[in-house]
Amino acid sequence: EEDCDPCPSGSYAADRGSTACESCSMGLVALSKGLTGCNNCSAGQEPLGTATCRDCVAGTYQEGNQCVPCQLGFTSPPTSPSQQYCLPKPELIWLNLILV
Repeated sequence: EEDCDPCPSGSYAADRGSTACESCSMGLVALSKGLTGCNNCSAGQEPLGTATCRDCVAGTYQEGNQCVPCQLGFTSPPTSPSQQYCLPKPELIWLNLILV
């Protein structure tokens, strides 16, 4: 019986014992070697290639499999999983209070 090398990160073997590794589809990742499928990144992250996920930075949120900016005048904490995390920038709240 031959020894198998596990598929590297970013790829997978559909069946255990398979000799062929396949790359993950766009937007999916295989974060470690030896996997039998690809997954989405965790909430608040986006794929960086097929082997790594990166956190959405402050002022962005996860939509689908990518990080997108909050609308103008809004910000969010890092790793925001949805647009609900985008809140008015504090300086705009103070400006509104001063103007009232």
